[in-house]
Amino acid sequence: YLNHTCYNGLYRLNKRGQFNVPYGRYKNPKYCDEENLLAVSRALMNVDVLCCSFEEALQLARPGDFVYCDPPYIPISKTSSFTSYTSEGFTLTDHENLRNYILGLTMKNVRIMLTNSDTDVTKNLYNIPYFQIYRLQTKRLINCNSKRRANYINELLIINYHI
Repeated sequence: YLNHTCYNGLYRLNKRGQFNVPYGRYKNPKYCDEENLLAVSRALMNVDVLCCSFEEALQLARPGDFVYCDPPYIPISKTSSFTSYTSEGFTLTDHENLRNYILGLTMKNVRIMLTNSDTDVTKNLYNIPYFQIYRLQTKRLINCNSKRRANYINELLIINYHI
């Protein structure tokens, strides 16, 4: 519902933990897509959805597992203010801790894929022999300036296995 009715399909919390995205301007939003909801329900039947820290979630990974991490991106400029999905924020220390957890999982033969912004900070965090860093061009569909939504920007794909 939120993705179909909020501004640009965005989900965000303020510092008090309250949802704070305005309504979008959609002419005919599809509030309930029964076919899609049933397909998602079937896909999630044997899945545990957790509400926990990344540390708690990553502790569940076992050798042979594949883990994809999509943390709040490291800001690419001083005006990039979205650095968190929660009211607690996601600091550089959190990014370092995530890298350390991923490094530990690498030693346990867990395959990791992570995406983040193309910054020197990100490259320095993952400039470790166990990781391969690839630059990708991605399209930005969320931006307060509608003319900049289709622009491509560089992001980094970081993996701990060979492709």
